[in-house]
Order: sequence, then structure tokens, then C-alpha cells
Amino acid sequence: MRPVIFTRQLVAGVVGAIAAAQTTAGAGNLVINGTLASGGVATMAAQQFVGLTSVGNLSAVNFTITGTDDQGRAISQTIAGPNANTVLTTLSYRTVTQIAVSAAVGTNVTADTVGSGASQELPVDVYVTNFNVSLFAEVTGVVNYTIQFTGDDVFSGPGPFNWLPVTGLLAQVANQNAQQTQIVKAFRILTNSGQGSVKLIMIQGGIGGT
Repeated sequence: MRPVIFTRQLVAGVVGAIAAAQTTAGAGNLVINGTLASGGVATMAAQQFVGLTSVGNLSAVNFTITGTDDQGRAISQTIAGPNANTVLTTLSYRTVTQIAVSAAVGTNVTADTVGSGASQELPVDVYVTNFNVSLFAEVTGVVNYTIQFTGDDVFSGPGPFNWLPVTGLLAQVANQNAQQTQIVKAFRILTNSGQGSVKLIMIQGGIGGT
């Protein structure tokens, strides 16, 4: 198998980058009017988690964030609102086109970029014997990253899928490598923090099958 090479870099998170501080009188939509918004759509340089921040208790309000990922697939997730903190989506968004709320938002809430999130899925060939994938992570700058794998069918849709860390590649800050011999279906890069870049090189061995 030819090497698969994927590089990922995020910028620092910005409060209000997707939606500036606002309230609502009842159920409805937040206005997508943050610093990354244009024409009611917020666009990030790379897909990442979305944060909702408030100093009030909005945990009884459900927020449904809709948009797309790096591959242009439509994604949507509903999460409970913050309670004097920031809550994050588990899906990673490239664009946000709508944030619907289930009830009145009585204290200001912002929708933010947070400088963390996961890359698109990087599938591997499961139809081989002696399954073996060599993983090489190369770092430029300052970044904390985790390489994850899943056994879920990533071709079934945008997820969410069940992701687990590759042994030896959890919360790393420098160049690392590992071997994956357990059969899995895909890998991804999870950026935990930092604005450095991570290049993942995947080289799969084994004997092709059908």
C-alpha cells in the first residue's frame, strides 16, 4: 500500500467566532454573526469542535448545531447548553449554518471556535491478512495530539463513531510512531490543543484479499 499522508493544523480558538453574545425570547435560532460568519454561515479553516459559552445556567436548553464537515457532508448534533462554562460538540464542523435552541436563552451565550477537534476519517483496507499499519506522527510547532482508531463503518455516514486512542499515541507533543495490528477501519488526528501541525503517515502492510 502506498503511504497515506495527512496534515492537520488548527488556529487558536476565538469566543464568539461563530455567533456573538446573544439571548432569545423563546425557541428559535441564534444569529450566525460571529467573526467567521458571512451571509449567515460561519466557516472555519479546518473542521473542529464548536463550543457554547455562557456565565448563566442554560443546561435545560438544547442547542442543535447544523453545518458541514471537511468533506462537505451535512452534520447535526444536539447538546445541552452550558452552565457557567463552555460545552463542546463531539462532531467536528467546517461550517455552521444554523444553531437552533429549544427554549428561551435568558443569559448571553456565544458560539465559539475552541482550537481543538478531530480530522476527517482516514480509512484503511480491512480485507487483508496479517493486518498491520505503521503510523508515523510528525510535529511542527507546539501541539498536543492523539491518533485515534475506530472499528465502526466510516462509510455509513459522518458519525459520531466510537474512537479510541492508538497505544503510544495519546496526548503526544512530539514525533512518535506506533504499530496497529488489531484490525480497525479508520484512523484520525485529534488536536487537543496548540497551533502546531501534525502530519500523519500511514503505511499498511499485509496480503490483499477480497
